[in-house]
Amino acid sequence: MNAKKILPAIAIALSLGVFCPEVFGQDTVTVPKSRLEELERKEAELNKLKGDLNTTKGDLDKTKGDLNKTKDENLELKKLHEVQGEVVGFRNPLFLKPYRIFLKTPDQSARVICSVQPPEKYSAVYTVKEGSQLVGTMPRYEDEVIARLGDTVVVEGKCDGVKDSVVHMSGCALISVHGKVSVSNNH
Repeated sequence: MNAKKILPAIAIALSLGVFCPEVFGQDTVTVPKSRLEELERKEAELNKLKGDLNTTKGDLDKTKGDLNKTKDENLELKKLHEVQGEVVGFRNPLFLKPYRIFLKTPDQSARVICSVQPPEKYSAVYTVKEGSQLVGTMPRYEDEVIARLGDTVVVEGKCDGVKDSVVHMSGCALISVHGKVSVSNNH
């Protein structure tokens, strides 16, 4: 019973497909010239955007590379570095613990400033003899010369960068001083 209904439907579909192909779809479409020009402009704009996107991706890759390089440089700056040099000056801000030691560099126009945390054994750190000596006071009020102008010191700390031909270091510790002499209450 169903076969009697299906066979005529198949016959009709085949005859329509053979004699009227446009019923199932068209291979060609008529488009007005203005619409064609608009589509071509949009295609050109799309291609330009794709080119810009590729350029942007290239710039982004370069920027990522620069950021990684900067991150590597920042990691390098955060590492502890040892610096050896001749002391050419001290600065001890009033009531502040870290004092600064200025070191001479081979390049006369450049210098290194080390912000040094004094050892806990000193209750105070200050300069004496017109700023030519850095002295630490111990709990029993005994003074000890930490460093003098002209001494060679080794300092370890983090490099904070370079500004105006000055290398700034922070969180420093004084590792060694060549020529250090103890002094007792002789200012």
